[in-house]
Amino acid sequence: MKWTFIILIFLISCTEKHSNGQLNTIESDSIKVDKTIAMSDNIDSNITLECIQRDLSNSFDFRIKFNRILFQNGDNDSCIIKVYILDKKTQKELDSILITSRFMYENVFKNCDNFRSFITGKNINNEALDNDFGEFIVADLNFDSKDDIAIINDSGGNGGVFYNFYIQGENNTFKLDKYLTDSMVYFPSEMIKNKKMLITYVHAGVCGLGEQKFIYNSTNTWRMISDKIINTCKE
Repeated sequence: MKWTFIILIFLISCTEKHSNGQLNTIESDSIKVDKTIAMSDNIDSNITLECIQRDLSNSFDFRIKFNRILFQNGDNDSCIIKVYILDKKTQKELDSILITSRFMYENVFKNCDNFRSFITGKNINNEALDNDFGEFIVADLNFDSKDDIAIINDSGGNGGVFYNFYIQGENNTFKLDKYLTDSMVYFPSEMIKNKKMLITYVHAGVCGLGEQKFIYNSTNTWRMISDKIINTCKE
């Protein structure tokens, strides 16, 4: 019974850990499944993808590892994303980010092409269907002229993809912005620098489009200033 309980904690939880924390299922230099889970007869196979991205930032390179664990009994896959943030010149590891998720469509992290950068212009003109701006995005989210990061954490529902948002702080380290991650959720369709405003648009029924506006104020905190439904159907 104890062994089963340990497995269920890993499979059910959908958590995020920064590099300052610890998670026994991940090693610092690679993605590996916890030995307890790996011994389970329910595991069908593992799918692993590693991407090196050098054209998303002028300051950093990114090594992104994705591992999908498939289960024989039809349970949702268990997905693990580990991002290593490297100094572009020295290739020294500056920080790392870890995300685990139980709901990502099969096309997520199928290849290393669905990444985007609002800093260098990489894939900037790619269409973002259902708020899918890519699995990994670099942008200046809080308008301080520093690179920030958004990473898919869930394939979402009718409104589209959910993201974790990481803001660059001191010493080239990145911290999860809980407000943007928990409240904005979707990647912004508009980023208005002179107003320090982010705007999201989400489907709201057949004729509705939900619009939410967020501003970054003088106290370096976020606040939603508008939440409305736009009627998109012609009368």
